[in-house]
This record gives sequence, structure tokens and C-alpha cells, in this order.
Amino acid sequence: MKRTITAATTAVALIVGLSGLPATAAPLPSNSVPSAPLLAQAGWQQFSHSEGKFRVQLPSKPQEDQASDEIDGQPVSLRQFFSRSNTGNYLIVYADLPSSYTEKGSATVLNEMGSVMLMGMGAEVLEQRKQNISLSGNPGVEYRYEAEEGVFVMRLYLVSSRMYLLIGESEANNINQFLSSFQLL
Repeated sequence: MKRTITAATTAVALIVGLSGLPATAAPLPSNSVPSAPLLAQAGWQQFSHSEGKFRVQLPSKPQEDQASDEIDGQPVSLRQFFSRSNTGNYLIVYADLPSSYTEKGSATVLNEMGSVMLMGMGAEVLEQRKQNISLSGNPGVEYRYEAEEGVFVMRLYLVSSRMYLLIGESEANNINQFLSSFQLL
């Protein structure tokens, strides 16, 4: 049974390649991310996507891309938004998952999707940094890696049958700005 979303995994691998995330590292304590949006950083702009039903602050207008894949033999359409600045990279992907897949329950879906993304980018070490989170009452998971060079965070949320994937690689303040500004419409 094919459960992987290769287009999103490819986008994730691109971010990881740019971040310099090591394949192995000792576990680090997880930091909490502020729940309220921070004041906009200089030059950052609000980006809204009505079809995707979200808004977020980004350092630049994102490049949009569409891809298709399959889960359990059913077609899945992915929308990807990539924003880059001189200090970091930010990715948002959303996809409407088949109901036959989401019927497994949010914990199972989030765990499987997280594992697929981590394996696809060769960063299984992040599995040790998994933390359960939520967004407007919807379940999610976060994987965080911190180093001298910066912070890498991957978040997955399941809102009904829609999966949101957020990835940021930058300085801690920029990551917090990006993640805390993400809101559902």
C-alpha cells in the first residue's frame, strides 16, 4: 500500500538540504513556541490562501506549486508554498487526504505522515524530538532540531481530512514568527 506523498517529501528534502541538518545528533530538549502571533518582523508580509483556508506571515511572496500523488491508491492533490529569505527557508503544504485513510484516527495519520516525511529526508533523528501540539483544537505534531547554525522545525496538523505541513529553517525568532502566525481561516 502506497502511503507516501513523494512531492511533499521532495520539497522537505530540499529544505533539509539547505538547512544542513545532520543525519544524527544527540536529543535536545524541546522548546515551547509562543501560541500568540508575534509582531511582524521587518519586511515580513501576511500571505492568505482562501482555498487552503490559512494565513501566515512570510519573509517574501511564496512560490506556489501544485503536485499530485496517491495514498492507499487514491489520488491526492498537494499545494505547496515556498518562501526564502537571506536567513531562512519556509514551506507550507496542504493536502486533502482520502477519508479511508483519515478514518484510522488523527494520532495514526499524524504519526505515519511524520515518519514518511522524516524517512524521505533522511532525518530520523528528529523522531526523538517529537512533541504533540494543537492548532485551534486540531491535533498536530512538531519535530524540532536546534543547533548553533539555526533551528529546523517541521509541524503537521490534521484538520478534518486536510493535512497541513509547515517547515521552517532559520533563526529561532524567524521560526517562531512563521509558526505562531499560521492561522486557519
